[in-house]
Amino acid sequence: MAWARSHRIRPRSRCARDITERETIATTNSGPRKFADVHNLDIPAIVVRLNRKPFIRIETGIFIGYLEDQQYLLGMTEAGIASAVRRMTRLCEEDRQYRDLGRADFHASHSLS
Repeated sequence: MAWARSHRIRPRSRCARDITERETIATTNSGPRKFADVHNLDIPAIVVRLNRKPFIRIETGIFIGYLEDQQYLLGMTEAGIASAVRRMTRLCEEDRQYRDLGRADFHASHSLS
């Protein structure tokens, strides 16, 4: 049984594709300042955050994790590096979730006004 003509999937019209492509080109060719303004981005802060990496050091028999400007006690060296890495990974994931939550709250409060 063939589908009725109205139920067939039709490709997007050439005109709609042209408009979408023009909007994309206008946004990407506008320069970094305009792009950051349009998308409400703080590019320098993003670059700084991406360049910061968490790391673990051993200090007097204790694994200490460093994330941004915070220090975290990850455990004794006798427990092994694997447990310290797991804890550090969990801390990084929690930090990312809280930052995402804060960003979502920020966007929600700005979209209501």
